[in-house]
Formats: sequence, structure tokens, C-alpha cells
Amino acid sequence: MARKTTRCFSVLMIYLSYIFSISQGYEFEVIQPQTQMINPDRSASISCEHKANASTVLDVRLNSIQSGEPKMLCQKGKKPCKDMVLYQENDKKFIFFIFNIDQKAMKIKYQCEFTVEHENIHHDGTGNTSTTLLEGQNEAHCKSDQWTVLEFILIGLLAPTFLYSCVITLFCFRQRANSIENSCDPENSTYVEMRKAPPQRNPDFDMMCYGQLNDPTSN
Repeated sequence: MARKTTRCFSVLMIYLSYIFSISQGYEFEVIQPQTQMINPDRSASISCEHKANASTVLDVRLNSIQSGEPKMLCQKGKKPCKDMVLYQENDKKFIFFIFNIDQKAMKIKYQCEFTVEHENIHHDGTGNTSTTLLEGQNEAHCKSDQWTVLEFILIGLLAPTFLYSCVITLFCFRQRANSIENSCDPENSTYVEMRKAPPQRNPDFDMMCYGQLNDPTSN
């Protein structure tokens, strides 16, 4: 009886050792971004993706890390998650959407965590890094793009106007130069000879002189 008990105990220990070695030996990678930009509406998204050869994802969680201790913020199947929504893109990738981000939320580091099933054993895996939310760069980039587009529009409007002004100015100068050239050409000029009119004589005086010349008594 004692021998049988010892044999059963040995088999049980071997089985437990095998299960423990499998559970400890299987590791898989969890990918998440190091930084994520905050949108102008104070929202952001954190993608979590695992590389395990598992047919079933049992659980997905997003944890906050403060003082080195993880605290669960949102979990698959848990409703509602405060200011968070979980979206499954495919069998391996999940996206957590975060809303109403304040200064306190920006000081938190976020960690993805998966529980998968492999050979009928449950395995946990966390992200290879933690995600930090950043502010301002995305919005500044959008403003820069908008200003670039505005510059192109202004250039497109001002370039034809400037070209039209140059053409009109050149045309006016050309017409002015032709006018001056024609006015100085003797072949194309018309001269009017102006003769000086004789001085006007007094008709009364002429009549008097003519009468004295013809009067016989004047001698």
C-alpha cells in the first residue's frame, strides 16, 4: 500500500512539474508604442498586439503603472470602462481609445497585458515597453500643414496678378517709347510754315493821304 501511494505521489509530482515547466517556459511578445500623441479633442489610442501562437485570447487588459505597481484600468468584457473603449482589430491586435485626457492621465504610463491559451494552459504576457501620452506635437504639425496649404494658395493667387502687372507695365513703356520715337522722326513729322502777317495799316490815314495827292489845289 505504501509503495502504491509513493508511486502515485511520484506520478503526480512529475505531472505537476511538467505543467509548471510548460507554464513557465512559454513566453510571447506583446507590442505597444512607447509614445502616443493626444488629439486636439483630448483623446488618444493605444494599440496592443501579441505574437503568441494561440488560438484563443482569453483576456486583454490596459494597466496604469504608478510607483512600479500595475493597476487595471480597462478589461475585455468589462463594462463600462471609464473614459475608455476597447476595439478588436483582429485576433491579435486590440486598440484602447482613451477620452477626456487631463494632466493626471498624462503622468501615467500605460501597459498592455494579454492572457492567452496555449496547449490548454493559460499564459500571461505584458508589453515590452510602457506607453506615455504626449501633447502638442500633433496639433502643431496640423497647424503647420494648414499654413503650408495657405501659402500655396496665396502664391497661386499672387503669381498671376504679379505677372499681369509686369505685362501691363512693359506694354505701357513700349507704347511710350514708340510715341517718343515717332515724334522725333523728320520723315513722319508735318511742319506748317507760319509767315509773319504784315502790319495792319490805318484805312482813314490812307484815304487822307490819297486825297491830298489827287487834289490839284494842294500845290
